[in-house]
Amino acid sequence: MAKKRKENKKTSRYGALVLAIILLMLIIFCVSKFGVFGMIANNLFSYLIGPYYLLTLLSLFAIFIMITIFDNKAKLNVWFYIGIVVLNVAVYLLGAHQIYSSYDYGMTQIVEVSEQIRNITTLEGQYGGGLIGMLLLLLSYVLFAKEGTEILIIFLFLIAAILIIPLGVVKSILQYMKETSIKAINNIKNKKDVKKQPEMIENKLRRKKRKTKNDKPIIKDPWILDDDQIKTIETKKEKEQIKVPALTSDTKPKTTYTNNGTYRLPPLSLLDSSNNKASSLNKHSAQIKGQRLIEVLENFDVHAELVNTYIGPSITKFEVKPDYSINLNKITSLQNNLKMELAAKSIRIEAPVPGKSVVGVEIPNAESSMVSISDLMKNVPSSKADNKLLFTLGKDVMGQPVYCELNKMPHLLIAGATGSGKSVCVNTIICSLLMRTNPEDVRLVLIDPKMVEFAPYHDIPHLLWPVVTDSTKAKDILERLNVIMDDRYNDFMEASVRNIETYNSYVENYNTALKEDEKPKEKMPYIVVIIDELAELMAVAKNDVQLSIQRFTAKARACGMHLITATQRPSTDVVTGLIKSNIPSRIAFAVASQIDSRTILGTKGAEDLLGNGDMLYVPQGQDPKRIQGAFVSDKEINNITSFVKKQAKPEYDDFYFQLENINNNAGAFSFNGEGGNQKDALYDEVIEFIKTSQKASASVLQRRFGIGYNRASRIMDQLEEQGLVGPSNGSKSREIYIKPDDE
Repeated sequence: MAKKRKENKKTSRYGALVLAIILLMLIIFCVSKFGVFGMIANNLFSYLIGPYYLLTLLSLFAIFIMITIFDNKAKLNVWFYIGIVVLNVAVYLLGAHQIYSSYDYGMTQIVEVSEQIRNITTLEGQYGGGLIGMLLLLLSYVLFAKEGTEILIIFLFLIAAILIIPLGVVKSILQYMKETSIKAINNIKNKKDVKKQPEMIENKLRRKKRKTKNDKPIIKDPWILDDDQIKTIETKKEKEQIKVPALTSDTKPKTTYTNNGTYRLPPLSLLDSSNNKASSLNKHSAQIKGQRLIEVLENFDVHAELVNTYIGPSITKFEVKPDYSINLNKITSLQNNLKMELAAKSIRIEAPVPGKSVVGVEIPNAESSMVSISDLMKNVPSSKADNKLLFTLGKDVMGQPVYCELNKMPHLLIAGATGSGKSVCVNTIICSLLMRTNPEDVRLVLIDPKMVEFAPYHDIPHLLWPVVTDSTKAKDILERLNVIMDDRYNDFMEASVRNIETYNSYVENYNTALKEDEKPKEKMPYIVVIIDELAELMAVAKNDVQLSIQRFTAKARACGMHLITATQRPSTDVVTGLIKSNIPSRIAFAVASQIDSRTILGTKGAEDLLGNGDMLYVPQGQDPKRIQGAFVSDKEINNITSFVKKQAKPEYDDFYFQLENINNNAGAFSFNGEGGNQKDALYDEVIEFIKTSQKASASVLQRRFGIGYNRASRIMDQLEEQGLVGPSNGSKSREIYIKPDDE
């Protein structure tokens, strides 16, 4: 079948070439009137279609030549052929109307003219549109009359022009006419103003000189896009950005109240101020590359026009609208050709752009600008300012800030090659939470198998447990989180609520109506679990870790527990299907291959990213968005962590220390010297403190008596062995079996 198709294409090309040669010979003989054949041919065409027969022959000749040369690579639009036919019909009607407009229309005129042409070899004179034109004119006279025929001829010429001339050329002509008319109107207005106020001319000139004194001359290229067609970052900021006064650096840091007293949120002055400005080099480069892009597409017979240009922090996005007859696969197949012609490091084609009838072509900027976390923190939208789990991510290709709400995600997978910006993104998320929340609202569980990534966050008050660096212990921590999750759902069932928001509202109402002899209930904080390197945990205990993550991600959203996991090895043995199934929101940084991109996102695209924070963010149920991630420096991280450490001390859950004692084979505690642990010197004081305060935990003892975590944990184990306090119960307080003396 394929061979037959190729043979049919060859025969059609040869046939078109033969017809083109015959038409060329016919045109030459008709024009020159060589011999009897030339006279007969000239008179025959003149008789049939009048003196305009050359228009018809030349149109056919041009079409056959194009088919011969370009074959199927240059398929003309069907409307183009219709436009040629309409043009010829209009010409025939016009020629016939000029000659026969004074005649009375009827069939007798056809017979009369035909009798005059008895011998076509001796035909003299021209008969308008010929016999065909006369027949068309007669039909038009009958249907529209003479006056209507004149109007019909005008409209036929307009229709032919619209069908034959490309739409892009028409738009350019209209745009040029619009600009020239506006300039002419402005010039007339300026002249009137000068005539009315001649005494102010000198002052205006002085003002213009002052304004343009330091301005550089701008040379406009007629082939380069106008500045109005380019939507830059600054214009978008002024129109769409919403600033919240409570988050500006000029105001005082917000103060909240916790069990430890007052807690002040870190001020924005701890962050470095950014001085990023729009680069004129990027703007000029975008103009040149935009025009070059259209030229390259035209070279490959892809007819398109440039609709919009967006200059982002690291890339420029061109929105191109191809002709409706162009197959989009043809554009995507030209990715490597465009990369070579535009001399670009990487090119990503989005065909089509979601929600638009255009194709997006993303090209690296000539100069990349850094996205500072301080800019994003200053401009949090007022509609999202009260969300405790809001964090900054970066800026999109239009220069607009991107904020994510973890409670709506509800879990996040981050993956990318080494050095692509994955760790910086995780640090940005943590710093955003520390800047906006207090320890009573959000608790963090940081799992760092690499031991160095979360080193600055040791001893911050938001930690539920100390930073976990042991992969074996991390497995037990994940299992413990599932127990806490189940305990929270039990509390929800008792309170007849469905999620953490309604439960905390229930607790507020309960404590408001509390009687004196009743114990108040505590609100549940959000718990954010962040795993820096998932591959290390999967290498230690793949089945246990996978099962814990699967249960956690399936149920934890409603009880205010969320997971953020990152890995630099996005292979199927690490990011398994069971793990991905309940993590709908994902971020992909630059990866080595298309296979890795499909493992993370389920689609290609991440292999074309630039690195250094360039990411594809896939929100739940949406298409990928290209974002330049925000950058937070080590200095800014240290400033934030140092500030929050001064505000409060961490209150760790006892489970971590119990796990530590088990792993260290601590054994049972006794007070007679057997078992290796003597009675602590503070034991009696601790009992008296518990009697009066009715509180018992390692973190409470650490704050009250100024002792270390290990010593406080040993005392709690001793008290539990003696039956004075109950066992650890996750996020709930221990049961106190020692009653006050007055009872």
